[in-house]
Amino acid sequence: MTATRLQRGLAMLALGAPLMAAAVPSVTGVQLFTENVGPNPFGPSGWRLLVGATSVTSAGTIDTVQALHDGGNAAWNYDVPATPSQVFPAGYFASVPYDGQVGRWQVKAFDASGSTSVLSHALSDPRQLPLLQGLSASGPLLTPTLSWTRLDPSLYPSLCVAPCAVGFDFFNYAVIVRNTAGALLYQSPAPIQNRPEIPTQWTLPPGVLSENNDYLIGFRLNMSELESINPNGTFVSPLENRSSAYLAYTTAVPEPGTVAMLLAGLLGLAVGARRHLDHAAAAGGAPS
Repeated sequence: MTATRLQRGLAMLALGAPLMAAAVPSVTGVQLFTENVGPNPFGPSGWRLLVGATSVTSAGTIDTVQALHDGGNAAWNYDVPATPSQVFPAGYFASVPYDGQVGRWQVKAFDASGSTSVLSHALSDPRQLPLLQGLSASGPLLTPTLSWTRLDPSLYPSLCVAPCAVGFDFFNYAVIVRNTAGALLYQSPAPIQNRPEIPTQWTLPPGVLSENNDYLIGFRLNMSELESINPNGTFVSPLENRSSAYLAYTTAVPEPGTVAMLLAGLLGLAVGARRHLDHAAAAGGAPS
């Protein structure tokens, strides 16, 4: 550094000019919950613990992300891999078998400049929620209406009667779409409440599905626990548990030639059946 530059720098310090602080990783959308995962071809099923963040970013490169148990149980510390998707491009989540874990976790991201740590809510009411049943898809191929069987609203309520007590559990439904690699492509933007006057169905908007692809459509039951009530009356109720049941769905459209062959085959079967019936009638017998 030249004497002039040194003098200028000292003068800026003397005037109280701000210094540029090194950027550290950004961690937002920290989540902690259990998930009962139904059978699927892209990952493990059963009761799982998920912990991570919907967005972990850095001005440089993220080195590692860890989930560190705030109670000091080293057996409950996890490496958190990147899980990018269309919904959460910078997501990082660990998924491990659920085996009694409770408490809070620090989600900590490291890069060359340092680290950032964000504390999760407290997992205090883990439950293995049931998988939804009666899954179906109907209507247009690329914008189907997805339906499922309603759970008893008295057992899985979406609303509480005021005054709502801390510890009350809220339930709602959601729909997601994954590709066959397991990447999340879509999730319904608003909770679908479990109330008799609200249909248990959701229609996918245009642009989610495309022709000649295979998908897995997930039907979720979410449970959020009322942890506290803010002075302005709003609730603090993070996701505590959820279940995800899956339905295989294809948008494959047969080639015109294949359709013609299928029609020709069906026509041949119909003609053969007609001839068989005519022959049986002439002989005075019944078709076999």
